[in-house]
Amino acid sequence: MDAGVDAGLTLKSGLNAGLTLGTRTFDVYLPSTPPTRAVVLLHGGGGNKELLEENLDLPTAPQSRLDALGVAWVFPQGLAVGGNAYTWNNHVMTSGVDDVAFLTELAAWARQTLGVTSLTVGGHSNGGMMTHRLWCEAPGVFDRYVAIAGPASKYFRPVGGAACLGGKPFMAIVGDGDLVLQTPGHLDAPTWTIANFLVAGSAPGSFVDPDVLNEVLAHATRRMGSLCPTEALAAPVESSRKTSWTNCGGDVVTWLIKAQATPIGLGNHPIDKLESDGDFVMADVLAEWAKR
Repeated sequence: MDAGVDAGLTLKSGLNAGLTLGTRTFDVYLPSTPPTRAVVLLHGGGGNKELLEENLDLPTAPQSRLDALGVAWVFPQGLAVGGNAYTWNNHVMTSGVDDVAFLTELAAWARQTLGVTSLTVGGHSNGGMMTHRLWCEAPGVFDRYVAIAGPASKYFRPVGGAACLGGKPFMAIVGDGDLVLQTPGHLDAPTWTIANFLVAGSAPGSFVDPDVLNEVLAHATRRMGSLCPTEALAAPVESSRKTSWTNCGGDVVTWLIKAQATPIGLGNHPIDKLESDGDFVMADVLAEWAKR
């Protein structure tokens, strides 16, 4: 075990809270039997690991629910350059530290300590943006990727942007009524811009660039080509709740969740709104993606 990890660590079924890796903290939820898959989930900007755990209903879940999901869950805590803008260094916001290095180390910990053979990384909002950075810059660290309401930074734009290695299975979920990403009326635009009330309300220096790539267009321009370059772009599949695209034998998936009412507040940016609008349970979707 790495010298920076808790000495004499013993993990139990259910919640293992406040674990440390160097100076960083994280929580782990385990099923009763040793899992072969783990999901590392990154919270959004201004959030924390506990809030994301609550968004997935894990703190109140009985052990039977964790067993049914059948994966280990790992929730690391982001950092902030000021105030409570806890986030990740992902070219959209900055935490002031090298989060690619931290999450690479956490992935190694999970493989060694949990004994899993497959690691999925995902995140909500700014956590999804960090997931994109990992997919682009360090795709060999994790096996599968999923971004929830968290597109890639414009830094990785297809023309004139930084190189994006990719090449690993990727699922994206985003809402057409997302008022944080300002998707309404901009679904054909190449980029979206994070709402100014969030940018202006964050600690000075927290935001690097609020412009992100259109997650729907990214299915074709950035993901499909890296896994199945000769495959035609899948036709959209429509339902009353979502539009979906699936390519590369199911390894490249995008869901555009349809707002079921006129968006207000944050729109369908929060996980619970995506769930209710899309009629699905996020923890189930994440576990199923990890076990593909």
